[in-house]
Amino acid sequence: MRAVNLSFRAQLVAALILPMIFLVEAVEVSAGVSFENIAADPASGLVYERVPSVTAATVQAVREASLLEPLTPASLAGLPSVPQGLPGVVVFDYDDDGDLDLYVTNGPGAANSLFENQLEAGTFTFVDVGAAAGVGAESQDSTGACAGDLDNDGDQDLLVLGRDEANRLFENLGNGSFVEVPGSGLSGGDLGSVGCTLGDVDGDGLLDAAVGNLFDFAAPPNPFDFMFEEIHPNQLFRNLGGLTFEDVSVISGIRELAALPPVAEGRTATWALALVDVDQDGDVDLVTADDQGPIPVAFRGGFDIGYVHVLLNDGTGHFSDTPVLTGPTSAGSWMGLSFGDLNCDGALDMLGSNFGDYGFSVLGLPYALEDQATRWLLGHGDGTFSDPGLGTSVSSVFGWGNAVQDFDNDGDQDLAYFGGMDLITLLLADNPGAILLNDGCSASFTVDSAALRGDYVARNVRGVASGDLDRDGFPDLVTASNLSVPPALPLVPMPVGYGTDFDATAFFTSVFIPTPDGLVWSGVDYGPGTVTVERNLGNTNGSISIETLGTVDITSLGRVNRDGIGAIVAATPGSGPEARVPVVAGSAHLSQHSLEAHFGLGGARTATVEVLWPGGVRNRLYRVQRGERLVFPEIPCSFDAPWGSFYQYFGCVHRSLHELTTAGFLDRRQKIQFLWSALRAFLEERR
Repeated sequence: MRAVNLSFRAQLVAALILPMIFLVEAVEVSAGVSFENIAADPASGLVYERVPSVTAATVQAVREASLLEPLTPASLAGLPSVPQGLPGVVVFDYDDDGDLDLYVTNGPGAANSLFENQLEAGTFTFVDVGAAAGVGAESQDSTGACAGDLDNDGDQDLLVLGRDEANRLFENLGNGSFVEVPGSGLSGGDLGSVGCTLGDVDGDGLLDAAVGNLFDFAAPPNPFDFMFEEIHPNQLFRNLGGLTFEDVSVISGIRELAALPPVAEGRTATWALALVDVDQDGDVDLVTADDQGPIPVAFRGGFDIGYVHVLLNDGTGHFSDTPVLTGPTSAGSWMGLSFGDLNCDGALDMLGSNFGDYGFSVLGLPYALEDQATRWLLGHGDGTFSDPGLGTSVSSVFGWGNAVQDFDNDGDQDLAYFGGMDLITLLLADNPGAILLNDGCSASFTVDSAALRGDYVARNVRGVASGDLDRDGFPDLVTASNLSVPPALPLVPMPVGYGTDFDATAFFTSVFIPTPDGLVWSGVDYGPGTVTVERNLGNTNGSISIETLGTVDITSLGRVNRDGIGAIVAATPGSGPEARVPVVAGSAHLSQHSLEAHFGLGGARTATVEVLWPGGVRNRLYRVQRGERLVFPEIPCSFDAPWGSFYQYFGCVHRSLHELTTAGFLDRRQKIQFLWSALRAFLEERR
C-alpha cells in the first residue's frame, strides 16, 4: 500500500474514527421463511389471464384433427413452439413514488398489465394501469421485457420484446405515462426475441441493450433435422443518446462463440442473458443461457451447443467468449440466470435454470442424475466458474425463471426457481415452486418444501421476478404462468425417483392419449396463465436495501448511468460475512428483478456497504442502520485511487457531495454521513 503523509487535521480525523473500525456486534439469527400468495384474493387487484399466441390456433386444429384421424409422433414434429405464449415480469418503480410496481406481458389482443402498487395509499393492493399508461401494447405478442433509465432523465423506460415481430421501446414521461418511441433502432426485426438486458458496455454513461433470440416460433426447427441457419442470433444495441440505438452485434464479438461445432455457425438458442460485471473489473460482461434443444449431448452421441457462455468485456464494448463449464454435464437446456455471492467469498456466483432430473424419464431418453440439473455455479472472480454439484439437494426439477435473494434475511443468499414444460403431446409438471435455503454461506442448500403455500405444479410458470413489494424488509416473489393444468387432466407421477422431497410432486400429464391407431387429443383445454405475488411473511431478522444512483449529468465528474446498473454492491453486517449483489437489469428468463440490492443482517444492527461502480470507482458507507432503505449515489472519487494528497481526495468528495445536495439528491445529514465515511475509507485503505 502506498504511504501517505497526513496533515495534523487528517491525523485528528483518523484518531477519531479509526477506533470505531473494530467495533463488532453480537449477531442472533432467526430461521425459516414462508410465503403467502396475495393474488389469491380478488381484492388484491392482481387480475391477469394470459392470452395464447396466434399460433395456438394451429396447434388446436391439429388436436381436433386427431379426433378424426389419430396422429403419429412424427406428424406432430414442427408444430409451433410455446403456443400459450411467453409471459415476462418486470419489478420496477415506474412512477417513482417509492414502492415497486409490476409489468407483466400478455398475448395479442390483450393489454400488457402494469400493476401500480397502492402501498403509498396505505394498502398493499394493485391497480392495472397498463393500457391507460400507454404500455398495453395490445397488438403485440409480447414476451420478455426490461426497464432502465435509457435517457438519464430520472425515470425508467421500458423495452418490450415481440415474438416473431418488432420490439417496442416506451419512454417514461415522468408523469405516470409512457409514449412509444418510433425509429429507436431497438425494433430488432421480426426475430423470436425472448429476453433483454441493459448495461453500459462502453463506459459512456448510457445504457445499451442486449436481446436474446431463439427461432421463428411459428415454424421452429424440426427436432429430427435441427438446422442452425434457422436459429436467430443474439443482438447488441449501442445507445447513441436521445433514445436512439445502433446494432453493433457483429463488431462487438458477441456472436464469436467458443466451443461450438462448426455446424452451429456461432448460433445458439438463447433463453436468457444478462449484462453483469462477473469479474468485477468495472465493466459489464455478457452471460447467456443457451438451450441444447433436441440435439443429444456429446457424451450421448450428439454434440454440445447448450452452454452458459461468459463473454468478457474489454471495457470498450468488445467481448471475448469462454463457456462457463466444460465436461459431460456442461451442455444442457439452460433457461434462466440470477446472480449473487452464494459462498460469501467475494466472487459472483450464478443460478442457472435447466431441464431438471425428471422429465427425460417421461420422454424415454437416456439420462443420469444431474446431466441437465438446475444448479448453481461458483465463480472464481475471473469470469470462470465451477460446478459444485447439487450436494444434499440430490435432485432438481424443471426451471424457467429463478431468483437469488436472502429470503430469510440470515446473511446468506438463497435460491428460488419455478417451471414446467409444454411439449405439445404432454406437459411436464414437476416443479412445485422450489425454495432452497443456504446453509450458512456454504453454497450447500436445503430444499424448503413448506415455504410456499400455493401449488405451482399445476401452473406452468415462465416469468419470475423478485423485490420487496410491501416494504417490510423481506424480498417477495412474482410469478407469471402461460397456462394452468385443469383438474380434468390427471397428473401422473414421473416414472423415476431419487429419494428426495421433489419425488412427491414430480408429475406430468398427457395431452394426447396413445391408442392402437395413434395419438388422440384428450379433448381437454389448458386453463389460462395467471400471476401470483408471493408475499414473504418474514421473521425477526433485519435487513437493509440499497438503491444505486449514478451521477452522470448530476455531478461534474459523474460517469455512471442514472440507475447505477452494472454496479456491484457489497454489505458486511456487524461481524458477519460479506455479501455481494450485482445491479442487473434483466436476466431471469423473460423477466427483471428489482434493481434494489437487498441484504439480510440477521440480528446485526448495522452494516458497512461498499459499491464498485461501472468504471472502477469504489465508495464506502459505514454504520448503515438495520431497516434502512438507502439511495447510494455515485461519488466519483475512489477511496483506493492513487491520490496525490488527502486534500485532493477530500476536495473531490466535498465537491461531488455539494453538487448532489444542491441538486436535491442528499440532505445535510446524508451529506455528512457520506463525507465522514469517504474520509474514513480513505484512511483505512492506507493504514
